[in-house]
Amino acid sequence: MADRGGTTTASDRVGLALRLAPIDHAAQGYELIVESEHVTIEAHDEAGVFLWRLYLDSTARNDDRATATCRACTLSIGLTSPCVASCFDISRDKVPTLDTAKALIDRLSSWKMNQFQLYTEHTFAYRRHPEVWAKASPFTGEEILELDAYCRERCVELVPNQNSFGHMHRWFELPRYAPLAEAPDGFDFPWGDTALGRSVSARSIPAAWRW
Repeated sequence: MADRGGTTTASDRVGLALRLAPIDHAAQGYELIVESEHVTIEAHDEAGVFLWRLYLDSTARNDDRATATCRACTLSIGLTSPCVASCFDISRDKVPTLDTAKALIDRLSSWKMNQFQLYTEHTFAYRRHPEVWAKASPFTGEEILELDAYCRERCVELVPNQNSFGHMHRWFELPRYAPLAEAPDGFDFPWGDTALGRSVSARSIPAAWRW
């Protein structure tokens, strides 16, 4: 079995072989083949290898006798969808620390999620717009790059999610951006509610939201 350092251990010593077989398996999938004295794992890609490691870790946590009681079998595992995503809103209440976000990514990847959408409104430190996030404990660009690298190591795609339209109140309440508001005095929703403060107008709300 070849590790990340490139060394190889004879399979007759460890009873385990791991190889990539992209033609034979679906993307992000793998096959576990258990024989009497040997175990073979065939993965489509790096994500498949990562999923296999998660499966192995989960099995070991749930039953430390699993390796001793496992009988001969073939197990094929893969994602039912190419994108299994979670959206994390950091624009309401307390903004999480980078360590908290990493811990969440660890948890989500253990559930085989492969996309992490980071929802922001005024909680990203845009260099040219400091007044927007001055009181918000925002994520910095450097932290986002670190988080992106952390995600990629776990075969998770980090997707920035900067909201606009009806989610720009923290911007429009500042003098610099007030002229950009289509509805400086608020507006009425088609379903009867009223949006207070500067915002976009109801014309900018997607038709699907108008019921």
